[in-house]
Amino acid sequence: MDILDLDRRVLPLQKELDLRVTRNQLISSNVANVDTPGYKARDLDFSRILAGEAEKLSLRVTDDRHMPESEVIGTTPVRQSTETSRPDGNNVQIEEEMLKLTQNNIEYNALVQFVSKYLSGVRRTIESIK
Repeated sequence: MDILDLDRRVLPLQKELDLRVTRNQLISSNVANVDTPGYKARDLDFSRILAGEAEKLSLRVTDDRHMPESEVIGTTPVRQSTETSRPDGNNVQIEEEMLKLTQNNIEYNALVQFVSKYLSGVRRTIESIK
């Protein structure tokens, strides 16, 4: 396994970072529209995104205790909440959105740190070869 196999190691992380940015935009839009009548909260449907990635893999059930694929895979990349919690039809719950935003930011920052440490290791490896 080549430590400099950046395409295989870093590109999936880049995709995850891009998803975190998209999720941040969706949640921020929900927060901005908290007072917009009829607005429905939106979020990424990670199960659908995973389904797209799973299609690239050859999944096998090798044990009776494995979950069937149909329980893991969703249907749409962005889901719109259908719950209505207010008379004006808006269903954004600011506390929930702020919690999701905080969690998303923590996960984004963790990924950035991981990529940074990985690339620092690659740099040190290259410098040690010189």
